[in-house]
Amino acid sequence: MSRKNGLAKWNDGFDIVALLERIYRSCNSLDFELYLPVLLSAVTWPDDIPESTRLELVRASIQVQAAGKVPAAEVVLEKIKTQQRAYLKRRLTPHIVSTSLSVSTSWRLYPRIALGHEIRFLSRLDAARPGEELYGVPEDPKSYKKIRLRLDARAVEDAWRRAFDAIDLLRGIWNFGLGRNRYRITFGGHTGKPFNSVLLGPRFTVYDENAGTESRNQGCITPFHLVRPVFDAAELKVIIATERRVCRGLARASYHDAIESGFIRYCRALDEPDLNSSFLSLWSVLEYLSAAGAERYKDMIGRISMLWNRQEPHRSVLNHLRLVRNQQVHAGEGSGLAEALIGQLKFYVENLLVFHLSQGHRFEGLQEAGKFLDLPGGVNELKRQTYLLKSAISVRSKGN
Repeated sequence: MSRKNGLAKWNDGFDIVALLERIYRSCNSLDFELYLPVLLSAVTWPDDIPESTRLELVRASIQVQAAGKVPAAEVVLEKIKTQQRAYLKRRLTPHIVSTSLSVSTSWRLYPRIALGHEIRFLSRLDAARPGEELYGVPEDPKSYKKIRLRLDARAVEDAWRRAFDAIDLLRGIWNFGLGRNRYRITFGGHTGKPFNSVLLGPRFTVYDENAGTESRNQGCITPFHLVRPVFDAAELKVIIATERRVCRGLARASYHDAIESGFIRYCRALDEPDLNSSFLSLWSVLEYLSAAGAERYKDMIGRISMLWNRQEPHRSVLNHLRLVRNQQVHAGEGSGLAEALIGQLKFYVENLLVFHLSQGHRFEGLQEAGKFLDLPGGVNELKRQTYLLKSAISVRSKGN
């Protein structure tokens, strides 16, 4: 659980005394590594501290207290706060993050701004130095477009995490334009190919610019799926037109950050070559954009079907998808119809994205947009509700 502001507090639902007892008693065994990460959920965190850094800070807090008897929970909490403060006081330094995308190298693309970061498109990237090769990971395909971001960060993980948020927002918008309302059916079994057209290359590099390329770190992007780059001139026109429409919608929406998060999650769900995993990830995007919560399926189906004047067959299709999702989660059974299921599901996710882009200026956030979709569909019903609301305001304003 994270908080945008404020330092550590214990979260509800955890027996902190019992948890600390187990952690301290297992300091010299492998159990220590199993129980230590539980503190990441037991404590609130500022959003700009990455997960692996959180584990480092918790580890440092526990090591400080490791000798002697188990300390009180508030003592450990104060140590974690001290570590959080120290991290947040670290100086921001410029970092360079590079990778590649499956779009034509012949396209002349101008820099884009995503989440406040500039994405530049290059003709080539620096080759790996001898000894830097990643075992079993191919070099970036020569047919893929190379990209680079420069951003200020406190640590390497912070840099690449925020860089990929920006990249995936851009890819989400591009793939939304190229794949909206499209589906595929592969006869003879599905291919294991992701639904997205614009995919990441197999590797990335990141380094602190002040420390120079000698500090360069490399990582692999998994799962990597080699595809023919998007290269058609008509596809480029679609990408550019979609960017403009989406950016206009985001600029008008009062909760643009939530919509941007929806595009990032939509993109990552459709990156999955395992189509059953892709289906489950895309379902979570549907829950997020409907703002109905993970357990309120009836509300979610009602809200989404309200996007159309005629709610059937949408209610029936959504109920079908809900049953398939429950079967996969609770029984662990995948479906051989995953391609068709994703085609159905992405249709509803994409229409929710369109709704938020076109109507986002009317609401304060996702929750309020969801309440709007809870309203009755008929004009006469809405007029009756309006009358009742005005009557209630009139009566209560008189103090009766």
